[in-house]
Amino acid sequence: MSAVGLMGELVTVEPRGVEDAYGDPAWGAGAQYKARVSGKREMRFSAQDRIMVPMQVVYLEPAAIATAPGDRLTLPDGDQREIRSVDLARRPNGSIEAVKVSL
Repeated sequence: MSAVGLMGELVTVEPRGVEDAYGDPAWGAGAQYKARVSGKREMRFSAQDRIMVPMQVVYLEPAAIATAPGDRLTLPDGDQREIRSVDLARRPNGSIEAVKVSL
């Protein structure tokens, strides 16, 4: 079974746009994607060697390839979180299995 077959939830990803007149972030139109939301904690290192411990990891269908750090993700329960990092999970043949985002 493919990873997309295990994705039973829908999330919305809104791209981060420019800041509004008050300096607050503005968001573009959202797109819905199939997803699998995991509460698993993972230890990661940033480019500056700071430890980041995401609270949640979400696996998105490959169509979400344009997702970027800073975009906003709305979870199935309505909670909105900023995406901290994006990685691609690849199959042995190099094709994309899922887009892995850390919140």
